[in-house]
Amino acid sequence: MPVTTGTGGETGTVAKFAIRRVKKLGAAVGDNSNSQYAALGLKACSTAGCQIDSGTLQKAVDWWQKSQQKIGAWSYNYDGVYQEQLGLYGSMTAGAASSLVMLKQMQGLDPKNSEQIRKAINWLADNFTVEKNARTPSGREEWHHYFLYAIERLGDLYPTEKIGKYPWYAIGATFLIKTQQKDGSWTGTNPGLAIADTCFALLFLER
Repeated sequence: MPVTTGTGGETGTVAKFAIRRVKKLGAAVGDNSNSQYAALGLKACSTAGCQIDSGTLQKAVDWWQKSQQKIGAWSYNYDGVYQEQLGLYGSMTAGAASSLVMLKQMQGLDPKNSEQIRKAINWLADNFTVEKNARTPSGREEWHHYFLYAIERLGDLYPTEKIGKYPWYAIGATFLIKTQQKDGSWTGTNPGLAIADTCFALLFLER
């Protein structure tokens, strides 16, 4: 892992860490949103110089590809079977696509050759909005700013400046600047999520 050593700011490799799956398999069920953060963690470790076991990466890729719906979107469901009450979310579709981008990059593959990622981007383009979490079922309008963060991750990591015909950053940044509260925060339909909403908004703007 490259780290800064000495007072002159020079860098050197002090150790190499191999990340492998534990022998015991995890549960057969899961939450795709949490799985997105696992992918972000693996990407951070890989960038820092950790060696990720190829079998672990492939299992993660298989998970995402299995749970994608035929139209290109994802829900938070764990088993790839569509459930109407969960819906197909913009936030989870962008988060899943960015996860696949990171995993394929760690495999040494070009994510732009992935049919699954292209289908996800096409779905996001067909349902593009920054004013809400795209296609969120009625009564489940939370996580609007989480959706914007997921769009930012996908756009930067893929990378692309447009989703379909939409310049996602310019449109999203304009919306966030317009909707910032007087105290500096952002909030969606659930005021209890204001801290999280503000963090996600700043992550979008910061790119």
